[in-house]
Formats: sequence, structure tokens, C-alpha cells
Amino acid sequence: MLLREVREGRLELAFASFPATPPAGLVGHELLNETMMLACGPDDPLAERNSVSLSSLRDQDFIDGYPEWGIRIANDRAFASAGVERHVAFEVNDMQTMLELVAHGLGVAIVPRSLAPLRTPLRFVRLRGKPPRWNVTLAAPAHMELSAASRAFFEMVVGARQSETAA
Repeated sequence: MLLREVREGRLELAFASFPATPPAGLVGHELLNETMMLACGPDDPLAERNSVSLSSLRDQDFIDGYPEWGIRIANDRAFASAGVERHVAFEVNDMQTMLELVAHGLGVAIVPRSLAPLRTPLRFVRLRGKPPRWNVTLAAPAHMELSAASRAFFEMVVGARQSETAA
């Protein structure tokens, strides 16, 4: 939804997740790109494993975002590429709800690795093979010049990210 607003010029910038390259009509600057992991409840048999393959998850109930979410797109593509069908039992619109449903044993989720250090009862298990990747990109419309405020914000965010990666 946000990307459509940017492409149509109603928004100048948006933080988004692109599954591969920026969609038509958008330009983007990637700020973060990381491997995703399996999140499961502490009592789930998968919690004791060091790693799992996507194919070993075919009988699991998944909790995921809506189909247009970047995380969901990355997950769907990874499972399709592995030739594995999966059952998404719950579609939610925020990460906190996703993690709470997983913690209550209602399914598993594939989430960004950066969530693993959170103080949570969840267990995070590495995915073998080609795990999905998640990115955060600052998106702008390709067809219009940014306002001074948006340009300054873009330069501040991109500059801060470049300083982080140089350190």
C-alpha cells in the first residue's frame, strides 16, 4: 500500500521491503538486508534443533504477514523455490502480534534474524539451504523530484547508514 502511494506521488518516501529489485516507478536505497530465521515456541519440538530446512516445515502452521508484505513475499518465494507448499494459518498486520501468536503455540513464523536477541520466550532456529532474506529500503518515486525536506531526510538516513557500514 505504501509503495503505491509513493509511486502515485501521494507520498515522497516510505520505508519498505523489496523482494528483489524496486517495483516499476520506484527507486530505493537498501538500508538493511538480513537472513530470516524460524521462530517457534519454547515447547515446540523444533525449538531444540540447531537448524531446519524449509522442506522439513511443510506440515507446520505458519503465522505470517499479509500477502503484500515484504516478509510474506520473501517467505512465499523461498518456499516456492524449494518446491514446498505451506499452510498460513494466521495473517497478521504487525510483527508483535505475529510473535505473540507464535509464543502461544498457534504456529511458527519466519522472521528477520534481528528479532532473535529480543527478550522473549521464543526460540529462533537457523534455516538451512537458501533461507529467505528481508531488507529495509527507503523508497522514493522515480518520476518526481523530492521536496527539500524529503531530500534532507533521505540524505540523513542514507548518510547515517553509510557511516554505520564504514565503521
